[in-house]
Amino acid sequence: MSSKHSTKAGQGLTKGAIGLAGFLAMALSAQAQVVSKVDDYEAASNQNKFLGYTYFYTDAADGGTSQVMSATPGVGTELLFDATKSVDVGANGSTKSLKMDFKYGTGKPISKGCACAYGQMVGVGTQLTPGTDNGNVLNLTGGTSMSFWAKASAPMKIRVELTTKTVTDFGYHRAEFSITNTWTKYSFLLSEGLGGLTRPAWATAVIPLDLTQAQKLQFSVSADDNATLTQGTLWFDDVTVEGYTWVPPSACMTCVGAQGAGTGLLLSDLEPPATLGGRPANQNAAGGYWYVYNDADGRAVTAQKDYSEIFEGADVTTPTTPLLTISPTKGALGTGGAYIKATLGPSFLQAAATIMPFVGIGTKVSDQLGTAFLDATASTGISFDYWTDAAATFKFIRLEVKANQDLGANKGVVHYVMLPATAGIWKSATVPWTKLVLPDWADAPALATNPLKTSALEKFQWAIQDAPRTTGAVAIDNVKMMGMTTFPALGIVNHGSKSINGLRMSQVAGGIQVAYTLPAGADGVVLRLIDLKGSVAASRSLSGKGLLQATLDTQDLHSGLYTLQVRHGKVSESAPVTLLK
Repeated sequence: MSSKHSTKAGQGLTKGAIGLAGFLAMALSAQAQVVSKVDDYEAASNQNKFLGYTYFYTDAADGGTSQVMSATPGVGTELLFDATKSVDVGANGSTKSLKMDFKYGTGKPISKGCACAYGQMVGVGTQLTPGTDNGNVLNLTGGTSMSFWAKASAPMKIRVELTTKTVTDFGYHRAEFSITNTWTKYSFLLSEGLGGLTRPAWATAVIPLDLTQAQKLQFSVSADDNATLTQGTLWFDDVTVEGYTWVPPSACMTCVGAQGAGTGLLLSDLEPPATLGGRPANQNAAGGYWYVYNDADGRAVTAQKDYSEIFEGADVTTPTTPLLTISPTKGALGTGGAYIKATLGPSFLQAAATIMPFVGIGTKVSDQLGTAFLDATASTGISFDYWTDAAATFKFIRLEVKANQDLGANKGVVHYVMLPATAGIWKSATVPWTKLVLPDWADAPALATNPLKTSALEKFQWAIQDAPRTTGAVAIDNVKMMGMTTFPALGIVNHGSKSINGLRMSQVAGGIQVAYTLPAGADGVVLRLIDLKGSVAASRSLSGKGLLQATLDTQDLHSGLYTLQVRHGKVSESAPVTLLK
């Protein structure tokens, strides 16, 4: 008899506070097509392609002492997926598979349900949708069968369970397979009877298989089925659902339609200055700028193989900090657009979590100093045109909307929605704020009490986050704010009644020369050069009175737009700077 065991997902990908992006640690490579892959483990991540989490379990909840050595202990009896120990070489020449290295305990566990002993047992499971421990389900209707590749260190029999919300006595519908020591594909029908799933003989209640209530897929190996087995290793790869179209629970398929359907006040069309009141093409109507980013920001990387590469649509003089280059013909109808083409790098660890690789495009609607934000209280949502290339190996992009609001300690938490890739066709997305969600992480707040703070919007981002070696391109154009009639000026917040007079700048060899006249009573200033991401690129503190002159070193900076901030106490003034090299 199977016992109750810990099916918690573990920490999840909850610690990714990375640079500007507020990146969700999500695997977005699941494919909305007739064959949907649950996981191929190439990302070496505890999150599968259905966005659920992978976990290990043993008989510990019933007093057993069996071990899974390829897992990392969590809270209580939890056994967590480990990005190093839980993966190995995959099937069919792939680089990764899931590995369960186990050893049975010395004594049999005793089920609390019937006070009866049963054979030692270990297993590995994966959620078919996030939040199953809170009752969430996935409707697998349409799926005809499931398959997986497996091999074992020695021949052994395993049980494959499809858990559903309707089964509460742990007698989950199952299939049994004899695994050999060579990679082999195994499959079972998503129906009851021959070639499909059955309840165990000890589960006497009649509970039909209900595919609308699917929660998890579990692989277990029991001493009851393997009389001489004391330890061993199982490998799994390419877990797939045939005949099923998977759509992320956070996706808004109805938000997307034919190109040209977007409505609202134009925020940016990425055209030459005449279009939006003389602004540069990379500046939006709220006064913020466009930018690109990758996953090199905020961590140590030594070579390109360590991070995701943007190789079109950006100035990569310094590849770890790419600068957006407006593409004059990559927008809708051959106009200007924000466009990048990229190859994702490896997954990486941050704050003990495995982070999927990512790249993205963004535009700020806050000032460069992070003191003024777009008041879009009147808005109902955002619309824009977007395109992904036909050869892209990702199936969804993620729109992130970040506001200046407290969403907890994890800086990776942000409101978002997922949108389908367009396969080489320009489409328009119309996204009401009500379609945005928050992640299901344990340290993320509840959406019901934390809706998007539209009175203080900070930036919009379009991210590609997927398995390593994912390739493809994305373009954004004609961004509009639905329901708005005018953009309030952001301006520069001046924290005090005084201002700094007579600011003059000029570019000299190796730096920017600044001359400024301090107001009466002022003694010393701080100069800061801030890039389009809001990061301090150069800084210098000086003391003095009256007319001060100084040079900010820019030798290690690349060409582009910056903001020069001059600050004395709570008084600040800033001016745009174009650095040319």
